[in-house]
Amino acid sequence: MKTLLQKSLFALFLMLCIGFSQVGWGQTSFTSTSSTAAWGTSRWNNSADSAPYTSAFTANNAVNFTSGSYSFAGMSSVVNVGNVTVASAVSVNFPSVNSTFATNGAVRTFNIGSGAIFDFQNQTISTAAGTGFIKSGDGIFALAGGAYPAGFTLNAGTVVVRGTNAMGSGGVLTINGGTIAANGNRDLSGKFSNIVVGGDFTIGSTTAPAVGTSNLTFSNTMALGTSSSRTITIGGTGTYTLGGVISGSSST
Repeated sequence: MKTLLQKSLFALFLMLCIGFSQVGWGQTSFTSTSSTAAWGTSRWNNSADSAPYTSAFTANNAVNFTSGSYSFAGMSSVVNVGNVTVASAVSVNFPSVNSTFATNGAVRTFNIGSGAIFDFQNQTISTAAGTGFIKSGDGIFALAGGAYPAGFTLNAGTVVVRGTNAMGSGGVLTINGGTIAANGNRDLSGKFSNIVVGGDFTIGSTTAPAVGTSNLTFSNTMALGTSSSRTITIGGTGTYTLGGVISGSSST
């Protein structure tokens, strides 16, 4: 039979667990379904949301867009953001630019659901050492970039190259799947230390904001690995140039 002290300690433990859970959720989720202001820390303490989504944002925590359509007036200040998840059919757009999007010098994952888009457009990206991106999910990730140095990994979905630094500069471009497209002619010659292909992928797309006639040029060494085959599908009508040495036994 439990003593009064044991019961009291157990009740206190449950209260602490619930409290920590609410704080954790509140600091890692942004759920407002209407936002046209700049993206800054003030946007994370939104009185329109119900608990536990009203806690102030803590730097480097993950971000979840669960529903709605967002049109941000750029970053209101340098805000270090963690991994970003965008639910299916949600749109996040940056039609104007203010300050810099930063990751605290870390590689962040953008997991963008089917039918969703996260479009940085010309938003400035931090070039701090260690900054890089991993794109997952079936949706679209569009950006002009900022010569960030820690590379870009495409696992699935589409990345739309809005500028020559869209996928960084100086790091490794890893392509495990998905589609690389552009909204205009882009020459990415010499942008990467090397290109590693870990799966089949598509180059070119006619799905906006990509433009199907856009040309894409790469010049870095491309390693295809040792799988039995590696297929590169042409998804647009532009000219796609792989000008570097292609190594490995996987090619179709």
